[in-house]
Amino acid sequence: MTRFITPFLICCVLIVSAPPKNAHGGGKGHMETNGTIRVGQEAPPIATADLKGRDFSLDSLRGRPVFIDFGSVLCEACADMVLEMNRLMKKYADTDLEIVMIADGAMSVKMTEDFFKRLQASFTVVRDADWSIFDAYGVTVVPFKVLIDRGGKIRNMHLGFDPHLDTLMDFDGVLSQ
Repeated sequence: MTRFITPFLICCVLIVSAPPKNAHGGGKGHMETNGTIRVGQEAPPIATADLKGRDFSLDSLRGRPVFIDFGSVLCEACADMVLEMNRLMKKYADTDLEIVMIADGAMSVKMTEDFFKRLQASFTVVRDADWSIFDAYGVTVVPFKVLIDRGGKIRNMHLGFDPHLDTLMDFDGVLSQ
């Protein structure tokens, strides 16, 4: 099976799958590790361009909390995440929380842009054309979320969609640091 199909199929399987064995805190899909990254470690660097062609780097956001969602335009739960992230943008508009979606490289730039335009994405979107960011974070199932604290360390991770991510991920705790 090619990588083009994998995110869609994995996303569909995610809906009926059980919580991972390494889950903590009792929340479905709430993960301490995905095999490559773990809570408490320095977040892998990201340096690329966003969909608007502007430079984007995680290093330039040091000192600010960063919420990253890894998704695919082929994933229905990822479309729901775009709407949830728009809600989070409004809720945290008066804070320094940076909200970013890393979209896989499964579709063309145009199709990716059209997807986010249709859903009126109000946050930074990066297309991972060569899957290098997905690989650095060990992402094999989407949607997968990572919350990075002001010091650049991974504070929390979550697999799947949940409409209460702000509480689940503890945005307020990271913002109060």
